[in-house]
Amino acid sequence: MVKKRFNILMENTYDEEDTILRTFYEAWREYNKGKSEPFFPVFNTFMEKHLKELEAGPLRLFLFFGFRANNQYGHSWYSIEKIAEYFNTQPRTINNWIKKLVDEGLIYRDRKGKKSNTTYLIPYSTTLIRLQPPKVYQEASELVDALIEIVKKYQHIYGSIIGVYHLFQWKMKVKAKRKVPNRNGNTQWVLILSQRDNGPVTALYYPLQHFDDYGVSKLYIDDHQLFNSPLRYENKQILGLALNHEFQIDGPAKWEAISELVEDLRHVDTEFFEQRAREFLEYGKIEKVLEEVDEENGDADNEENEQRS
Repeated sequence: MVKKRFNILMENTYDEEDTILRTFYEAWREYNKGKSEPFFPVFNTFMEKHLKELEAGPLRLFLFFGFRANNQYGHSWYSIEKIAEYFNTQPRTINNWIKKLVDEGLIYRDRKGKKSNTTYLIPYSTTLIRLQPPKVYQEASELVDALIEIVKKYQHIYGSIIGVYHLFQWKMKVKAKRKVPNRNGNTQWVLILSQRDNGPVTALYYPLQHFDDYGVSKLYIDDHQLFNSPLRYENKQILGLALNHEFQIDGPAKWEAISELVEDLRHVDTEFFEQRAREFLEYGKIEKVLEEVDEENGDADNEENEQRS
């Protein structure tokens, strides 16, 4: 049982019955987790966006689809007649409920051949997906075009593209008992943001492989800086974003770091970044754009900044 460290603002009113009830629920959770009882997640975002708006019928139907869905992939096969029989109502009513859930962006219905309609649960909040290109591309520009083509092809699922970015981040190493950027390691992604009509954003990314020898012309990046990416989208240069190394987008706490990044990016556009940019960093072979002395200067600058603060 998790306890707060100090309980300064909380009155200690627990009695034996209270402890029994809380332990009862905790044991039930552990028991079902231990025997892999199927479930589907209902995150807080559902309460914020849908719980107050959905009427009882569509809400009950959403729960039905959730409990009947494949545990990993969120799909199920149930005919209108079977669902109407379960709820003891008319097929027309079920069709109306389904339309409401589709309009809310909570489910997607599609018929495959002569089988019953397949119902897919659709994410109702921000989602991160690693894209899988259809083949290996030798040229980076061809890779980017292929990734964007995938998102456009399934726009009815992912939504419209609202941003395309080339992300760069130095990995970390320990030096003098503190973590500093490592010029010999980096993470680079193509990140495509799409948004459905009802709001949820999907972040689709692909790690750029064989780019380890390429970097930006600055080692210590305080917040974020722009760089001249060689990648293009619709005959325009993709915006390059060099990120601070403290919060690794490919590290143990990647979900928190990426979530904050996506939430920021969904509210801005390229023009916003360009107006705020002090300078554009160069991008290229590390030995050309980043001299050895930069690492020493970076350490000195960083220590000077710490002393000033």
